[in-house]
Amino acid sequence: MGTEYTGEQLLAIEAIDSTEDDIILVEATAGSGKTTLVIEAFGRNIAKRKTGISLAFNAKIAKENKDIFPDWFDVRTLHSFGYRNIVSALGLTVKSNISPSDFKGRISISQKSIYLSYLNKYCSSDVIKIRDFLIGENVSPRHLDATEKALKQVVNDCNSGSIPISHAVYLKLFQIQLVFGDVEIETDVLFMDEFADINACYYSIFKHIKASKKVVVYDQSQSIYRFNNSINGGDKLLEDFPDICKKFSLTNTFRCSAEIASAVNRFGKEFILTPFQTITGRKVDIESPSRFMILTRTNKELIEHSLALIDNDIKFVFARSYKSILSPIIYIKSGARIDMGKQDSGKFDEVLDENKYIVSEYREYYGSRAQSDQTSFARWIQNKGKKDGDYYPELVRIASIATNFSTKDLMLVYNFCKDKKNHDDNAILGTSFSTKGDAADMVYISEDLNKATQKTKDDFANKSLLAKDDEFLNYYVATTRARKWLINATHLTNYGCGEGMTIDMMYRYMKKQQRI
Repeated sequence: MGTEYTGEQLLAIEAIDSTEDDIILVEATAGSGKTTLVIEAFGRNIAKRKTGISLAFNAKIAKENKDIFPDWFDVRTLHSFGYRNIVSALGLTVKSNISPSDFKGRISISQKSIYLSYLNKYCSSDVIKIRDFLIGENVSPRHLDATEKALKQVVNDCNSGSIPISHAVYLKLFQIQLVFGDVEIETDVLFMDEFADINACYYSIFKHIKASKKVVVYDQSQSIYRFNNSINGGDKLLEDFPDICKKFSLTNTFRCSAEIASAVNRFGKEFILTPFQTITGRKVDIESPSRFMILTRTNKELIEHSLALIDNDIKFVFARSYKSILSPIIYIKSGARIDMGKQDSGKFDEVLDENKYIVSEYREYYGSRAQSDQTSFARWIQNKGKKDGDYYPELVRIASIATNFSTKDLMLVYNFCKDKKNHDDNAILGTSFSTKGDAADMVYISEDLNKATQKTKDDFANKSLLAKDDEFLNYYVATTRARKWLINATHLTNYGCGEGMTIDMMYRYMKKQQRI
């Protein structure tokens, strides 16, 4: 027997399947079966459309989509277009991010950090000329020329191969190519998910790819990347193409129990300011959990939970690469032993390879009085951050985590994760960001998520001008990962959800499942 679709789903499927040249917007709540719907619609479409492109945000999603999308779809990440047209075409090497040390000249690290912030914003914008962007950012005339020169220097160095190019920079250069028509991409059908979390650069690329039918899926209630210059692409399409956009809504969740859905709806109606779409839950027939998630807001809490799991002899995996989480923290914690050739430096070779961008700061620290005064590298970074609010914010954040753990504990987690026999893909440690789109039978909400949500409630109660509903959206995404059991979601207990269970109970279920 085939899948039975709801009335909402059938309307969207028929619109996607139609021969009309248009833009279909599907606003889909958490767990509403959007992937099933899209696959069904595109499966019917084969006689009408010959080529399709499905754009994914990361390689993991692209890999998953390749297994389920029709063969006539080219499933790839958005960055893969930039990689092919910029990196491969010019023979460039790639690194994750531009760092302050990439800005040349006798400039303070604080000023370099300011330039880096502008560069990151520029790369996520749809503006072509750097000067136009900086004027839009209200950079003072006194600093405009120097800032423009610094940003152009780094972009030109990336483009020439003088320094490795970052993912953000090569995607920006590709966007510029596409806008000017230096490269053309054309297909019958263009699809993109998570369209409420794209930035203006992504939107520009999507807009300039030629397609007779475009389909996007999004949920405003899950737009949790606004801190990273994201925009609601669905609203932008409606604004730019009102005559050819057709919007459909999916409100039934096939993931969450009716109890969780009811509590989330009451929380959302009371606190979320972003247009909030209520969800309809279902009866979840699971007698015992087999998939687990522990969700945190910060990497500090993530590491604390990983140590607790190791202590309880429970296998797990991080939702994203353990190296990307742990190696910069370990580097800052153990910099002296790595850089200065101490006896045990070999233990940290991998960590050093991935974090060479911090070396220049370490050199300054090592040559300073702080080192002889026995101030740790991490504390030295924190002190610089307190004195100068513009000093390398990312480094200060990592250092603040490093001061909470011993090198021994950090390496314990690193080596545990490195050994694949300790992996269990059904026991996941992550954040609402890294687990977005995933689900588990039982989910534990960490205390840092509860505290951040409470602080935002307090900010609104005190009428703070800085109050935003971002933390409420984050909490919504975290709690809607759960199918049936939700533990320690203290902001939902008032609505009759998640009372009475503890993390120790979760540990017992995890151990039981791993013995099977």
